[in-house]
Amino acid sequence: MGKLLKPLIVVVLLLNIIALGLGVKTSSQRKTLKERTLKLEQSAALVAGKLNFKEFNAAQVKDLKVMETPLKQLVVKAESTYATLQETIKERDTTQQTLDGKNKDLDAAHVTLAATSNQVQELRTAMEAKDATATEKVAAAEKAVKEKGELEIKIAELNRTMQERDAKLATLEELYAKATNQVAIVAMGAAKTEEKEAAKSVMGKVVLVDAQWNFVILNIGRTQGISANAEMVVHRGEELVGKVRISNVSSDLSIADIIPDWQKQPMKEGDRVFVF
Repeated sequence: MGKLLKPLIVVVLLLNIIALGLGVKTSSQRKTLKERTLKLEQSAALVAGKLNFKEFNAAQVKDLKVMETPLKQLVVKAESTYATLQETIKERDTTQQTLDGKNKDLDAAHVTLAATSNQVQELRTAMEAKDATATEKVAAAEKAVKEKGELEIKIAELNRTMQERDAKLATLEELYAKATNQVAIVAMGAAKTEEKEAAKSVMGKVVLVDAQWNFVILNIGRTQGISANAEMVVHRGEELVGKVRISNVSSDLSIADIIPDWQKQPMKEGDRVFVF
């Protein structure tokens, strides 16, 4: 009996040892399976998050009995998303082709725009040249108009001056005629007076005074040795009246301009004239 019990005990010990080994191995496999299940749960949750799959229940992946359903749903969602992505890629490629065509058209438009810009610049340059020419012509015309106006003013002034000279000449001619008559009247009396005054170097007398035109007519002329531009002193008695400058000379009469700087008092007919 003892001999039979000993082998039996050995067998029981072996079985216990085998059972213990199997238990340890099973525990290790359970641990590994649990870790894999956790990683699967985390990965499935991450994929569901990327796919925006809000209906996915990650907790069901822990249970082997129900995990197949959410995983299939996740696969379907992934396949749908992949199909949508493929369509999006096709649309992107189509859009890219369209965009490439638009870019080619845009490049061609840029070339055309550059050519047009050059033409516009050429036209602008030509217009500026024409504007410059037109400005020069306008300036020349304005200058001509201005010069014409100035010339007209000068002509008017010359006409005025000529009219004044004509009026002065008419007055002189009238005065000359009067002086000639007066000279003829006073000639006889003047002869005796001049003889008396010869000792005093008296050369002549004032026979007419024109205060408006500032000149006098003398009763002496070329016969008495008077010449144009000669200056003579005018006296009244012992007083100095002024000086005159001969402007026109005839045989027996002279016209002399009164020199303003020398005039001490107004000249009168009968004032004596001496050679200066």
